[in-house]
Amino acid sequence: MPVVSSPDFHVEYAVDGAGPALFLVHGTGGDADTNFGHLVERFTDRHTVVRPNLSGSGGTADSGAPLTLELLVDQLVSTVRETGDRPVDALGFSLGAVVVAAAAAAHPELFGRVVLVAGWAHTDARQELTFDLWRRLERADHALFVRFLNLTGWTGRQLNRFGAEGLAPLLASAVPPGRAARSSST
Repeated sequence: MPVVSSPDFHVEYAVDGAGPALFLVHGTGGDADTNFGHLVERFTDRHTVVRPNLSGSGGTADSGAPLTLELLVDQLVSTVRETGDRPVDALGFSLGAVVVAAAAAAHPELFGRVVLVAGWAHTDARQELTFDLWRRLERADHALFVRFLNLTGWTGRQLNRFGAEGLAPLLASAVPPGRAARSSST
């Protein structure tokens, strides 16, 4: 994977396809592949699809200090600047939606259309409690954390559609240990 570097971080990103740039920005506990790998082919015939791995994901590295929204925005903006033609279109999922919104607000010249999926405008008490629970579960029992993440991340209807057979790969291939605990600290 290519990498964009600064004194504060090294961000790896995937690039597929050709055409105007479409950035797909993952959420907490996910990465470029787990959140969007299954969708890339749907866009590569008409877009250059760029999927950065933000801190806490993939091979991206930083100082290890607590994550901030500003750091994640800098990582996305650096990747946008590194990859060429602008403005770019961007879709952010969950934490990625927050990052895309903040980046587009701070650097409107870099972004065309933005799509925000399952993001939030501010962190409230319920969200703080949820993120704290995620971090504690992840530290105590990673497999239990993955089960809880899937239980709370999907609707009951969707879980029933998956069934035990469809849910098994999600539980087996989910978040590597330590990743979600760090990315839920922003």
